[in-house]
Amino acid sequence: MTKPMYDLFVDMKAFLKWTPADESNLVALADIVERHGPGISDAFYASLQAYPPTAAIVEGRVDALKATHLRWMRDLTQGDYSEAFYDGQFRIGEVHVAVGIDPAYVEAVMSVLRFQFRAALYTEFDPARAGELFDSLCKVLDLSLMVINLSYQDERIARISGFTGMGRKLIENLVKKGKRA
Repeated sequence: MTKPMYDLFVDMKAFLKWTPADESNLVALADIVERHGPGISDAFYASLQAYPPTAAIVEGRVDALKATHLRWMRDLTQGDYSEAFYDGQFRIGEVHVAVGIDPAYVEAVMSVLRFQFRAALYTEFDPARAGELFDSLCKVLDLSLMVINLSYQDERIARISGFTGMGRKLIENLVKKGKRA
């Protein structure tokens, strides 16, 4: 992990107005993950299996991937959203990069999680509480997605650096300068 990337994670928590209440809400979702997580994971992988480009990526590994996915959902509700959480999400992104998952699919399939979790929350809680919990869940899903996407960015910069022989810092500065042009 590079320090500026972790700093961005901290900044995005502030941007999303991340609060101790969000952390408490997410811990309160641990029971929901235990009760509904397997079904949510089933829906998640069913959506991937229904689309040929993503079906090819998960083919023959769905049961193992579901177990990993359930552990990831549990991690979302463990209550610590510091550097260790960031590092774990970044490693998940590195695995996605290594197996060749297009980041567009990672982004799009998050909607399956939002829909499935929302349905579970509204069956378990009154609408006001379900809404509070869902808001916190969306924040942590967005943070997770952002960090996973940072791993794609990191890999691309490393690849360009290796191909061109240019240092990472120079490439990052060129990218930043290009944004201002």
